[in-house]
Amino acid sequence: MLSYIFIIIFIVLSVYLANFLKNEKLNRPLSERLLEEPNLRSDLLKAGKVNINGKELGYGIFSKRIFHNNVEHIIIYTQSQSKDFFEIRQTTLIEKIFIKIALLKPIQTLKKLYGSSIYIASDNIDFYKTLSNEKSVASIKHFLQKQPILKNSSLKLYNSDNEFCMKLSLNKKIKQEDINIDKILSVYGNEFLNIFHQLELNKKNEINHYDYIRSKTKNLKFVLLLAIIGSFFSFIYNSHKVFPQVIDTSSLIFLSILSSISISIFVMLFIFKNFKNSSFVLDITSKYTVGFLFAFLTISYYALGYINIAFDTSNPQQIIRTVIDKRKSWKPISYYVKFKYIYSQSITGNELRVPYEIYQNSKKVDIYIKSGYFNIKYVDDIK
Repeated sequence: MLSYIFIIIFIVLSVYLANFLKNEKLNRPLSERLLEEPNLRSDLLKAGKVNINGKELGYGIFSKRIFHNNVEHIIIYTQSQSKDFFEIRQTTLIEKIFIKIALLKPIQTLKKLYGSSIYIASDNIDFYKTLSNEKSVASIKHFLQKQPILKNSSLKLYNSDNEFCMKLSLNKKIKQEDINIDKILSVYGNEFLNIFHQLELNKKNEINHYDYIRSKTKNLKFVLLLAIIGSFFSFIYNSHKVFPQVIDTSSLIFLSILSSISISIFVMLFIFKNFKNSSFVLDITSKYTVGFLFAFLTISYYALGYINIAFDTSNPQQIIRTVIDKRKSWKPISYYVKFKYIYSQSITGNELRVPYEIYQNSKKVDIYIKSGYFNIKYVDDIK
């Protein structure tokens, strides 16, 4: 069972890492991606271009194909002359809480103009002057706060890779054939273009203020990658080891969870300290703390298990057990014997992993159990 838990952790880590370090093919500008034919290797279901008031708009309909073919979000975009990354969207509940306790500090002037329901993420001071324009305020508030065309959906505006985009995220499962893209464009198209002009995105800007954030997170990203690689090899190494073998696995898992949570909290505090003046601080925090939590869960389990055994000075307790059943696991090849009694706080039940000789020949075994440095019992030997 323990192996299955770690396999689930690695699956979660793999999905997280794939999303965190997006494939280059999926991370290119939309104008390039939408030129390709939709296929199973892409999350793109459908793409197209339209002309509104002499301005070309592109759109893409996307899905999480790995799980289902339902539409996850729709993106409408137009070419921008600005490389600067920013987001304008509804404020989330967690952001409201962090603003309340002063851990998140959006520009106060804009908070008065836009209210607490709209969040603007940008570290470009000059951009905030444009956002303070009376027309921009009215247009953006009306655009984000009007009744959505699709139920259970949310809107956000952002600029990335010289593209100004509108993202319509769907919380309700909708099939591609149920999406009327013409209706969506007729409702949002003109307002979207008006905001584009009001934000002066037709003026050239080669500076991307978000690049500074990326440069400051390089060390964190490197440590996270090392942790993920370390957790993987720790699992591989220990999956081939028979003795010593922890039997108080639930206690060890509890300690490793506490340890990984502590590391994640430390990472969170580090990010808040180093990015306290950035409007992206919460996005960065959520991204890295989740990664560190799962990456260090496996490392903590094996590291604490090693310390528990290495610093243990207790004498072994010998018990005799009758083998009532046996089984063989193929990935990797492992041999297990089953007893009548469940060991203390073990989540693996009444099984122990044993060498092949014991699996093949023994009906009764002598088990040598030691107390452990953290009072986490483990099997030191079986004969």
